[in-house]
Amino acid sequence: SGPIIETARTPVDARLQTLTLTTPALPAPTNVNVLLPDGYDSSGQTRYPVLYPLHGGASSYRDWVKNGGVEAATAGLNLIVVMPDCGLAGWYTDWFAPGTNGQQPKWETFHIEQLIPWIDSQYRTVADRSGRAIGGLSMGGFGAFSYAARHPDLYVAASSWSGALNTNDPPQLAAETIDAIGALAGAAPGSLFGPRATEEIRWRGHNPWDLAANLRGMLLQMRSGNGQPGGPLGGTRVDGLESEVHPMNVDMDARLTSLGIEHTFDDYGPG
Repeated sequence: SGPIIETARTPVDARLQTLTLTTPALPAPTNVNVLLPDGYDSSGQTRYPVLYPLHGGASSYRDWVKNGGVEAATAGLNLIVVMPDCGLAGWYTDWFAPGTNGQQPKWETFHIEQLIPWIDSQYRTVADRSGRAIGGLSMGGFGAFSYAARHPDLYVAASSWSGALNTNDPPQLAAETIDAIGALAGAAPGSLFGPRATEEIRWRGHNPWDLAANLRGMLLQMRSGNGQPGGPLGGTRVDGLESEVHPMNVDMDARLTSLGIEHTFDDYGPG
């Protein structure tokens, strides 16, 4: 159905399967982890809501299973969890220009226009906005709020964990950081959203802070620390990336508050 071709479906355990898919939107095959609820096969015509957790930079679709405890966290829940890949640093966007390897992946096209309808055709999902939520970590937190704000008809809830929620804060640093992370995935400076100096509108058109009004009416959660050592988990070092995204979360909280948009902001301090 549609442009996606499934080339493999590998059972990992009783609930988890790994899909290998090809699509014209991406230069190479891509993997998706799908976690089904207990008893899915014997539950007849029951339909389930779907959560799409997005991984962070320098990571992959495996992250939520390997490091995120997703199987334990969703045990016993009537929920399908779909964990797509976005390359080491695809930034949940259709790239503005080819990277250093000549490749120009269209991650947003794949995730939004292709994967969602394909998942809805392959699994017994609640295939409308009321049954679809998105969340993400770091780069994936950006992706979750950017996708939700750019496609508010698709999601009833969005969560960001240490997300890069305001790429204007400050614009040059954000652009340099994103380009530096993007280089891990073969992006050249400006490959992802275009050069900041000439493509301001494109940057802002993907930036959750600028699109915040579109999130009205969703169940919204943001959770972020400040990157300092200590806290309940007892970190011993300063986390530079957490320190960098923390002011973005403070910005986003203020923006949502000024717009009168209900949300939860767990600003948990060190750790």
